[in-house]
Amino acid sequence: MKPSNRACIIVLASLLLFPNVLHAQGAVDSHHGARSKAGSELPSNYQELTAALRQAVALERQEKYGPGPKHQQEFNILQNVLKTNNVSALLMKALDDPDSSVREGAIHAVWLQKLSSSPTPVEPENLPKLKKLCLEDHNPKARKWCASALAYFGSDAVAILVVLLKDSDSNVREAAAGSLGALGLSAVDALPALKELLHDDNSNVKSAAKLAINRVQGP
Repeated sequence: MKPSNRACIIVLASLLLFPNVLHAQGAVDSHHGARSKAGSELPSNYQELTAALRQAVALERQEKYGPGPKHQQEFNILQNVLKTNNVSALLMKALDDPDSSVREGAIHAVWLQKLSSSPTPVEPENLPKLKKLCLEDHNPKARKWCASALAYFGSDAVAILVVLLKDSDSNVREAAAGSLGALGLSAVDALPALKELLHDDNSNVKSAAKLAINRVQGP
């Protein structure tokens, strides 16, 4: 499969699972193989990886009115990050970085990484890092990406996602509901919390909860 086609499939899959996530949507237009000069070189160590993550987050924040060229550049940088040697270990390390932008970029990259692979259980040594980021990070965007990424870690993530359904940020609650819906029957323990979300003040959250309930309950 051509890289451009693979990128489109990844992004389209993300939109089906998490309609609220627009960052990847701006990256679909890759059939020309466009790649900005920024972030075009593969990171070779942790310092370079964190610099790339900061750059990706900075580009995303420049797009204030929906998907645009900056999101394309952000996507390209994160795709390059995922080609780094020993990237999984480096990203898990970055989840503990003192820089909020690094943590946000790292969990976004983890989400992209999991999006293109099969669901896998959370490694026992990494679960505390994910839990801390999802539940304690002051950056709501980092918590939102964490909620989205947890859909790819199987039933181990259900307990964390249930807590995130009560997050103060509506985007986090919506992403958590979407992830529980993606987990399907394995998230059956989350049904009571999802049903409570049907009374949420945010219409997007209520819609995500309703869809998740239908998916978790099954036919």
